[in-house]
Amino acid sequence: ARPIFMDMLEHLQALADDRSVMTTHTPLSMDSGEIANILTGKNSADDNIPASILHLVRICRAVEAPPQFLEIIGNILVGRSPADTSSGNTIELRSIAAFIVRAFLECTREVDIVVIALDDVHHMDEMSWKVVQMMFEHGMKIMILCALRPVVDANHLMIDPDFWQDLHERGLSTERFFDLCLKPMQKAQISQLVSFILGHDESEIDPKVLNDVFIQSGGMPHLATEILENIRRNKLVKQGDNGKLTYSSQNSSPLKSKGTMVDFGNVTELVLHRMDGLSPEVRPHLYLGAVLGSAFELMEVVVVLEKYRKVKDADRHDHAKSIHESLDAAVNEGILEEFYETPEYDDDRGLGSSFSFDDQTIQSNSSSSFAAVNHPYESYNRTYRFSHDMWRSNILTLMLGEWKRKMHELIAQTMEAFLGSSHQNDYRTLTKLFFHWKGSGNGVKSAGVALRIGKRLGDIGLANQSIHVYNEALDLWKDEKDQDCDDRISGLSYSMLQTLDPPSVDAIIQLLVALGKSLLECKRKEDAFKAHESAVNIFRRTPASLGMQDKSVLYPAIVQLFTGIKRRHNDEPKEHNYERDLVDLFLNESKRDRRRVHYCRAMVMQAEMLGRNGQFAQAIEKQIEVSKKYDILRDSDEMVEMYEFDYVAQSYSLCSLWYMQRNNVIKASECCENVIERVLPMMKPDNVNNLFMILYPVIWTLMSMQMYQHAKESFDDFVTMNFEKHCDERSELPWLDVLDPIMTIFDLCENPGRCEKYIQWALDGENGRFSEEINFVLGELGRTPDSITAEICLLLAQHVANHENRRSLIEKGLKICTESKKFTGGRPGMIVAFRQIERVNIQLEQLATIFGLDDS
Repeated sequence: ARPIFMDMLEHLQALADDRSVMTTHTPLSMDSGEIANILTGKNSADDNIPASILHLVRICRAVEAPPQFLEIIGNILVGRSPADTSSGNTIELRSIAAFIVRAFLECTREVDIVVIALDDVHHMDEMSWKVVQMMFEHGMKIMILCALRPVVDANHLMIDPDFWQDLHERGLSTERFFDLCLKPMQKAQISQLVSFILGHDESEIDPKVLNDVFIQSGGMPHLATEILENIRRNKLVKQGDNGKLTYSSQNSSPLKSKGTMVDFGNVTELVLHRMDGLSPEVRPHLYLGAVLGSAFELMEVVVVLEKYRKVKDADRHDHAKSIHESLDAAVNEGILEEFYETPEYDDDRGLGSSFSFDDQTIQSNSSSSFAAVNHPYESYNRTYRFSHDMWRSNILTLMLGEWKRKMHELIAQTMEAFLGSSHQNDYRTLTKLFFHWKGSGNGVKSAGVALRIGKRLGDIGLANQSIHVYNEALDLWKDEKDQDCDDRISGLSYSMLQTLDPPSVDAIIQLLVALGKSLLECKRKEDAFKAHESAVNIFRRTPASLGMQDKSVLYPAIVQLFTGIKRRHNDEPKEHNYERDLVDLFLNESKRDRRRVHYCRAMVMQAEMLGRNGQFAQAIEKQIEVSKKYDILRDSDEMVEMYEFDYVAQSYSLCSLWYMQRNNVIKASECCENVIERVLPMMKPDNVNNLFMILYPVIWTLMSMQMYQHAKESFDDFVTMNFEKHCDERSELPWLDVLDPIMTIFDLCENPGRCEKYIQWALDGENGRFSEEINFVLGELGRTPDSITAEICLLLAQHVANHENRRSLIEKGLKICTESKKFTGGRPGMIVAFRQIERVNIQLEQLATIFGLDDS
């Protein structure tokens, strides 16, 4: 499905690049946003809109195209990059998947029946499966045929487990789903195949021939066909004395399977037999084609061999012609198939793959050829494909490993030399490049490409696929002989780690850090922790790490481990020691690197560790120390780029909480004013997430000093107004749902009489309840969102007139307090948050006693 969507975009891009089309049909005076408004119906003035745009309008409205997609279309139509969206919001893949299904159903609604045939679906990613699922659930006249290798359960597929279960339960019972197992052909069926290919009735063929073909092929139709073609091509059968078709010689070859007279003992011998029949010039070209992939271009073979053979410029045309003729000979033998027009998507793996880059599944991506560039023979370029994967897989087994690795290296080098800027980040081109660097055994090069692929996939929401990519790259350093070894780090043996050079250590650490990030995005926190822990352990235990040029690649792993330890809620001394060791490692390495931003981040981490453990005086001292080294105007952008937030700026806010815990209200107030008057104005206003995370501790410090108006105005100035200006409901901000409770508590503290407008919201079920994740993140900044809801219940209960509403509010508030105290109590980093919820709990209990509700 994804290649179909990309086809749509590429087709529109081609139209946009055609000046005549642009001049005639496209309103160049409009920007992409205006076109998006037309497509969504926000602008209905159709007078000056070309007919082609109006037709697109009708289609987009009919299929409810996502707004971001419409803006992409607008950018393409005005000749800009599809990524230049004005909203700054990335399109969600799930909405694209739903859009693809709606568009497909809309386009095929007049058809009597639609058949969708998908091969090798065990390579599909979860979003492609999602498209298939939605087709199944919403399509009315669709037959979907999926071919895959046998699987034990859905864990081997990237399919929704609930959908898989539903298919095998409700789908089977309603006869909307059929699970068929295609077994090898029976002897009678093979006999019919023999009869068809040899052109004789079964009764006219010697039973021994029929039996031999069945035994040798194992009932596999393609292998049986190749056997029979070989028999016919080499005239191995003749009319016998009894009138039946029999072997022409009882001793035609010494290569016979036991009990058969077929001319070879196995598939490899069949391939060898056919290869021996080819001229010596053909074989190396077939070998290189097999290394290139299941499909490859003539010019790819030509350019790589030119480099390998050091062909002179004057001989390039004749050299290419000889390769062309030799590959045509393989076509005549039925080994290859030829395409004169390059298929748009030879790469049927695409994003629909599980990114298992092995010799059997890699495909050529001819649509982004690196080869046919200014070559005297390029007009003859065409695509070849192995007629069956049996040929390619067996040819690969015949090749010497060293020659194969050399060819992979040459191909990768040639790709990089010819790679245009338009393909630098194309995932299909990068997939091929990774496959060849991996095949060459170059781990550092493979890792570099894998990191680019993984980032591309992560950026569009395919974190699961990026995990596969990173693991594939890490496999290069794993030796099967070491798998039983106990002394391993993330599957890498300690003995192997001792042999690494600094670039390899750097590459492995970067892969593990990226792997950990993707695992976190997939909510696999424990696996992410292990990946980051492995990165740190490899750095510590590998001698070559001392020679790494840039040790900052390790720092994200340290930061994530620090965060992971905080969330474990573990007070064991071992855990505290590990936390201190991480902080010391970060401090020492960043200090040696002499990179101020990293060292300041490490110092803030140390201050945070002290504050989390109640050592507020030491935490304040450390924050004062870091503030002397850090220049917000100079360093903030780099800090945000490296670590997502300006943690040093945030430490000023945390300092206000630490001063309040030491009952130093004056210093706490000075910290708040410093943040509001000096720190926040230097932050970028469009980075609302950063503004919120810096200001959050300050507003609760101000609220605890009963400076409600000041807190509200500061929040409005830096968060609310910038959110309305730069964000919308599509923005992916983890604290978005906390905005309303914060604004509510501001309002109730200033205007208690307005309680009626909030009562229904507070009483309604789970309103104001938040996930453990957001409670943890914001709880460490002074207050859990759940505790805000509990205080809203308290403020409302203090002023509501209705007795039953008061009872319900108190009960809900006390329930939240009980759960929040359990969540924050005794947890390092939650000391301030615990005291906040304890204060609310005490007041709710007092209120319950006053109104006689304590027994309830």
